[in-house]
Amino acid sequence: MVDYSKLKLLKSGSVKDIYLWAERVGDQNLLLFRFTDYTSVKDYGRLPFTVPDKGKAICAMSVNNFMLLEETGIRTTFIEQVDDDAIVVKEVAVVDPDKNDFSRYTKNVLIPIEVIARNMITETSSARKRMEAGTLHPWQLGLTSLPEHYPVILPKAFIDGSTKLRESDEYLNWDQLINLCKMPIGIANEIDIQTRRINEYALSKGRSGGLTVFDFKVEYALDENGRLTLADVPLAVDEITCAYTGSFKDLSELVGLDIFVAGKNHNLMGCVNASKQIIRDHYDAAEPEWVKALEKAKKEKAGKRNYPKPSPIPEKLIELSSEMFKGVANAWAGNEVFTRVRSLDEISEDYKKWAISFYEIRS
Repeated sequence: MVDYSKLKLLKSGSVKDIYLWAERVGDQNLLLFRFTDYTSVKDYGRLPFTVPDKGKAICAMSVNNFMLLEETGIRTTFIEQVDDDAIVVKEVAVVDPDKNDFSRYTKNVLIPIEVIARNMITETSSARKRMEAGTLHPWQLGLTSLPEHYPVILPKAFIDGSTKLRESDEYLNWDQLINLCKMPIGIANEIDIQTRRINEYALSKGRSGGLTVFDFKVEYALDENGRLTLADVPLAVDEITCAYTGSFKDLSELVGLDIFVAGKNHNLMGCVNASKQIIRDHYDAAEPEWVKALEKAKKEKAGKRNYPKPSPIPEKLIELSSEMFKGVANAWAGNEVFTRVRSLDEISEDYKKWAISFYEIRS
């Protein structure tokens, strides 16, 4: 067990706390990431509740992914796991490209872009909303027209990107992102290639546990030699959007997939989102006025201190979310990370029955 009282807390974030672990090991400090049980959705920050064991689930999945991706030759910032909910990583500088000439930073630096790989567009996906708003064109995703039904399986993964350090993330096209970061085109191409490699890994890993990965986000850095390196926390429950669909061999088998969505689609035969999407769905279904007020505050750049305050989620949803996250960690890591956890089949059925009794269908 780590004695956190002896470590210097550098930052308390939305879902993880960052401590100084060791100073100047080689060219870099080492940091400790401690994953909390807090959750953030819609760029709000820490929501006013915790989900038991969520931090441990994130830690277990991220460690498993770091180790297996490193075996494929992908460089990462990961050093070791030091607690059930904590890992040690190499520090990289965080530089805001809106305030600095990012081209001056070529080593030991975070690339300030969130990279998103999209395999399927669902009813609740931000990509659907952007297509309907006209800011993302269907042809960019390999589609001939705006879909009439969701989810839609894309012909190939769409590599999307958004800002990382602005108060609210903004989706930009890759020309804009490259210009923002003064990024060499070679690095941008490498990001695309590496993200597609990680996507193939993610699809295979999910499939082995009956999980369909709709999309996920990753972050990259440049290491001490200026080489592209996987950073932050890859493919854990906060970074992926997935559903428990049961066993399948190929995404093409999932054409016509029906997804249960609280307040929108209460088909008991539908599959269930097995990520923090069920918490996003709760606020959309039960707190729509808060969602609207939050979007208005973000659009007006009101500042996080002035964001409207949400209510905690119901205790039953906290219980179900905790079970869901632990079940996903078990399915993903391929071992019993958590003991005495029900199967994802049982958790999904329990969630659907509870949600039908709690939420009203909204148009």
